[in-house]
Amino acid sequence: MVNKIRSKLFQSFHNRRLHMFGLFLILSFIFLLLTKFSKIYHETVRLQLAYDNLPSDIVIDLETPKEIEIEVEGVGFRLLPYYLKKPILTLDAQEDLKMHGDEYLWTPDLNDEIFNQYFSYSIDKLAIEPDSIIIPFSVLKSKMIPVKVISEIKLSPGYNFGDSLKAVPDSVKVIGGKEALKEVAMVETKPVKKANLSTDISETIELDIKKEAVYKIEPTSVTVKAKIEKFTEGILEIPVIVKNLPKNIKINYFPKSIPVSFYVQLSKYNEVTVDDFAIECNYDEIKNTQKSFFTPRLIKVPELVKNVRLRQDKVEFILTK
Repeated sequence: MVNKIRSKLFQSFHNRRLHMFGLFLILSFIFLLLTKFSKIYHETVRLQLAYDNLPSDIVIDLETPKEIEIEVEGVGFRLLPYYLKKPILTLDAQEDLKMHGDEYLWTPDLNDEIFNQYFSYSIDKLAIEPDSIIIPFSVLKSKMIPVKVISEIKLSPGYNFGDSLKAVPDSVKVIGGKEALKEVAMVETKPVKKANLSTDISETIELDIKKEAVYKIEPTSVTVKAKIEKFTEGILEIPVIVKNLPKNIKINYFPKSIPVSFYVQLSKYNEVTVDDFAIECNYDEIKNTQKSFFTPRLIKVPELVKNVRLRQDKVEFILTK
């Protein structure tokens, strides 16, 4: 019993010493911070520039300075917020800037009222860099650019696009400065994602406009449309034609026709005929050579079929004079 009480007293005393040691460390750290940040520091503070109240037909150019540096002096505690978050200095185009041709000019003065909202009376403002800022701008212009649909569509087996995937409208207006318009030639949609699709699609999709873009696009979304249809395979025997054959040359070739496979919409299968295709072999290809075969080529294919393929890639021949 006595040993148990002695053990608890020892443990309690040991825990109290640990708590006292931890408290001492915390107090020491706080004292160190107070000592450190109570000193006077000479530092450089960066202010990020932003512009407000610009005329509706004017846009600031890309090469405009993004920030200014101000040398300040003050107690560490007063300067600490400027390192935790960079302040944004908003300039009023009508009040703070002067227009010279196609540029604005700003000549900051540390005594200006605009700086008082960013620095308290206890912080001394010593110098500013640069001492003047030229802000080039452009008068807004516009042009039409095409829309490219980014597709991540997976179709169900046996289905295919009845017509091409298209955006409505297929072009949009981009508005911006002259230099900015040179950099944009087209705009993509955000990916259209579908799995095992077997029905028509008509969906509103946002355009993929970069966050840092210095131009405006109207509208910011389009309707992506496509007709999805059941497809089937067809095979037709297409006659082979030999062109550029001299009049004094007779030729015997085999086969006289080649099977051509293709995929077509089930609803239009009966519209595809032999006359919609043409296979050609060129005599000039084998003239003055030791070849004994032609390489047949499809020179005519109807628009409504897909995945067209010749089932044979050689046509053998014998020349007879």
